[in-house]
Amino acid sequence: MTLKEELAFLRGFTAASQLSGEEREIFKKFFDFLEAVADSIEKLNERVDDLDVTCDYLEDRMETIQDELYSGPEYQDCNEEEEV
Repeated sequence: MTLKEELAFLRGFTAASQLSGEEREIFKKFFDFLEAVADSIEKLNERVDDLDVTCDYLEDRMETIQDELYSGPEYQDCNEEEEV
């Protein structure tokens, strides 16, 4: 169950309870605040996912560039000497 689904459940539970009008208003404001926090968390998670994808791409790109750099003929002799 996601955070927003849990909040919706709690809102419904609170609405069905025997609370006074003032208490209901306090809970409504509290749940509105929690929903705004949940939205912010979702947006942050999306940005983290985007950043993770970008980092994976950059790591792959760095490996490709290193492979291209060290695959030239000037490095062939160095590689053969290291293997011996």
